Amino acid sequence: MEEFIRVPQARIGAIIGKNGKTKQEIEEKLKVNIEIDTESGQTHIFCEEFEDPLCVWKGRDIIKAIARGFSPRKALELAED
Repeated sequence: MEEFIRVPQARIGAIIGKNGKTKQEIEEKLKVNIEIDTESGQTHIFCEEFEDPLCVWKGRDIIKAIARGFSPRKALELAED
């Protein structure tokens, strides 16, 4: 399962976080992989192992929330059921 999202250039830094911390936290919490093209803003979210069948959708929702201006801390609350 995979999702593609376009992220505004101004919000790419917020998604990646300082030293990649935010991106890494999302990946670890949801067990997904996130690839971000910093030139175009194209973000690829995918999961190879399906512990949670909704992991990719939750990742998509978190990335969209951050892209629309939510703080990463607030957006990570979307990971909860």
